[in-house]
Amino acid sequence: YQSFASSLFVLQSTKTLWKAMAETQKNLLYWEHSKEPPSIQVQQGTYDDGDSLPGANWKMEVKDMIPLPGIRVRRVNYEITWMEGEREYRYSSDLYVKAE
Repeated sequence: YQSFASSLFVLQSTKTLWKAMAETQKNLLYWEHSKEPPSIQVQQGTYDDGDSLPGANWKMEVKDMIPLPGIRVRRVNYEITWMEGEREYRYSSDLYVKAE
């Protein structure tokens, strides 16, 4: 029973993390398949009660980068922040697309 209880604890404690990972990937996938790169911008908001991550905050930041001389890419960063009790958790992921 100890192993089962430990498994349930780990599953419950990572449930929101898995939701955040899935939501982040879903949003980045949109830009990965888009024919046009996103414009340079910063957007942010809060998920509504009916959403998969109610009360969590999201932020999308798009900016141009030059990782190597002469190579310009556009970085799309999507970040989700949520509270569990008194602790704040954050998950973010990046996607790099052609800048033009």
